[in-house]
Amino acid sequence: VVICDDKTLGQLSLVGKQCVNRRATAALRLTGLCTLESGEAGMRQGLRKSFQSLVNWGQRNLTIETVDVRNPSRPLFDDYRKFHAAVAGRVTRTDHSWEVMFNWISGGKGELVLGYLATGELVTGTMVVDGREYASYASGVYDRERFERPLGHWPLWLAMLHARERGARIFELGDLPMPGTATEKEVAIGYFKRGFATDIATWVAWTWGPSRRDNAQ
Repeated sequence: VVICDDKTLGQLSLVGKQCVNRRATAALRLTGLCTLESGEAGMRQGLRKSFQSLVNWGQRNLTIETVDVRNPSRPLFDDYRKFHAAVAGRVTRTDHSWEVMFNWISGGKGELVLGYLATGELVTGTMVVDGREYASYASGVYDRERFERPLGHWPLWLAMLHARERGARIFELGDLPMPGTATEKEVAIGYFKRGFATDIATWVAWTWGPSRRDNAQ
């Protein structure tokens, strides 16, 4: 199966036309974006109104630690790695993958934001990786037993502000799946991300595979 992007929704691109000719299937995809260039005031235009109080709660109640070029702390990064496995219930990434991520953010191309309760418990983590002009929300982990508290809002907002300070123009929040196209959990995560977006990019994902006739030949 080959997946390619077609960003010209008004007219099909050359790639899109070839996909149609080969009986590929098309799916509309949405990506949440936040423009950082206009500063915090401009960013707040995309912030869902109900999120403001949740951001404020996190600012008051969470102790924040960061891993970045200014604080390349391996112990803090390892705390997040263990927390990630505990919440997921299994190890989902290889040692090499974790090593690459640590080197990337500690080298000045991103940040890990960790949130602790007053008791010292790690309850939330947000990792951001930087490209040339974009900063991307790479992963977020939250203590599922404390979902009644807004654990993720302040760390993500803070990570967005820090990405702007590092010179990023756009913060990419990631996929915003529509109901019926993903699991309820994935749709809920997309709803959370959309609450920080000033813009939503639309694109078409084409999926193509050999037809039965091709297989017979």
